[in-house]
Amino acid sequence: MQQLGDHFTAEALLAAAPQVGRATVFRTLRLLQEVGTLCQVVLDDGTVEYRLTSGGHHHHIVCSQCGRVNDFAACDIQDLLDEIASRTGYDIDSHRLEVYGRCATCREPLPPAP
Repeated sequence: MQQLGDHFTAEALLAAAPQVGRATVFRTLRLLQEVGTLCQVVLDDGTVEYRLTSGGHHHHIVCSQCGRVNDFAACDIQDLLDEIASRTGYDIDSHRLEVYGRCATCREPLPPAP
């Protein structure tokens, strides 16, 4: 998987391993997420990609221009989750948070044309 880059789609993995069945690839991706080896990233355009995890519970900040993904661990939303659980009657066992914006590199102004 490392030759696929920092993040990759299931389709790219299927293309890299054409001898492996589609269902096997998706089952394996799910298993690798469950054991904490991979995490799923939903890009600004809705594309789902996977990447090796940095470990532990974390979230993603995604550049909506270049697609760069960074992890962050701060997650101070427990009060909000408790309120949602109370209002909906759900017992919340997990959550996912992805933040979108433009990274510092994409925000840099272009140099003037010569």
